[in-house]
Amino acid sequence: LARLMAAARAKKVQKSYAAIGGKSPIVEWTHRQARALEEMLRRSMDARVFVAMRYWRPFTEEVIEELARDSYNEVVLLPLYPQYSKTTTGSSFNEWRRRFPSGSFPDVRVRMIPDFHDHPGYIDSLVEKIQSSIHQFTDPERVYLVFSAHGIPTSVIQSGDPYQAQVEETVRLVLERGQWGL
Repeated sequence: LARLMAAARAKKVQKSYAAIGGKSPIVEWTHRQARALEEMLRRSMDARVFVAMRYWRPFTEEVIEELARDSYNEVVLLPLYPQYSKTTTGSSFNEWRRRFPSGSFPDVRVRMIPDFHDHPGYIDSLVEKIQSSIHQFTDPERVYLVFSAHGIPTSVIQSGDPYQAQVEETVRLVLERGQWGL
């Protein structure tokens, strides 16, 4: 399914990718984040950071195979979606469960981080980036902030998915912490 989706979208996004170097930067940037996180974690513990993706390499299954070659007592799943949706984080967790069924590795504790939309460190990082950008304008008082999020079907939200509420909470916290007014 992923290959069919990718092939169908390829023609549509070809021009956009050409404008940014001919490929999506997601894999490269995700690996950079992983290396930085591993470097930071290794200051205080023996940790390895792996990148697993749903629709492109390295696939979740490939990473699980790599994990199986070594021994770990804990695996922390940290999807890079700040807000939870069953269409994103939930889908990633489901893929993990399909590929790594409960009991596969009885001595390995698996912790899942479902979201971090309101984590103070995340909010602070957003505020810091916004503030450093605003101060580059001649008149920072006349800058308008526009928040954007991925769309998901209304039926998903109506079924109880917290994505929209968590996006709105992130925006509220950023505005509050940045003291830009509500």
